[in-house]
Amino acid sequence: MSDMNVGSVSGVYSAISTSTPVVSDSAASAAQTPAANTADVAAVDIRNVRLDENGRYIETINSGLNNCLTLEANTDQTGRGFIQDAVMSMFDEGVVALVPVDTSLDPKSTNAYDILTMRTGKIKEWMPKHVRIEIYNENIGRRQEIVLPKKMVGSKENGRNCRESILLHYERAKFYSSEITP
Repeated sequence: MSDMNVGSVSGVYSAISTSTPVVSDSAASAAQTPAANTADVAAVDIRNVRLDENGRYIETINSGLNNCLTLEANTDQTGRGFIQDAVMSMFDEGVVALVPVDTSLDPKSTNAYDILTMRTGKIKEWMPKHVRIEIYNENIGRRQEIVLPKKMVGSKENGRNCRESILLHYERAKFYSSEITP
């Protein structure tokens, strides 16, 4: 993390230049389902909320995390853009890292901090208590690898990779249509 502030991993990942998915003509048909699902997911309101003991909504929490999810995740992305980026990365890679970039306190020294900005990253290596992530650093204008404690990084895994998922849905659709056809 030579060019980055260790206390608040500063400015990591750009959706505009390096992360915007570019779908080639040959991949267009395979990417249509994930792209549609990405738009569907991004249309869902994802908020930081407080729930009661039965899991029912009490209130939306006014926090940096809620701001990241609803308004602006980082310099380059709105909240919806961040969610779309996370979902598309999950489809492409099978897993995505959700990384707090700027925080109110150093996450390495406390568990009580607010997330001020976030970015998605590509998980390169899992270690026992850490994860190596490739992420865009806007301070230097390029992607770089960083190592963070697992407790600092949210990760979401697609149950199977995108192609397997699309093929499975296609095979299920064929199966169900053949069962319905007399």
